[in-house]
Amino acid sequence: MTLIDEPLPGVKVLKPFVFEDARGNFVKPFHEG
Repeated sequence: MTLIDEPLPGVKVLKPFVFEDARGNFVKPFHEG
């Protein structure tokens, strides 16, 4: 996965569409299936 610019403060975005919040938890904004 490639780290891109932070769209929101304290939020890192990993391609493809995997977010890491300020607590270090990985969150997928899109549901699969």
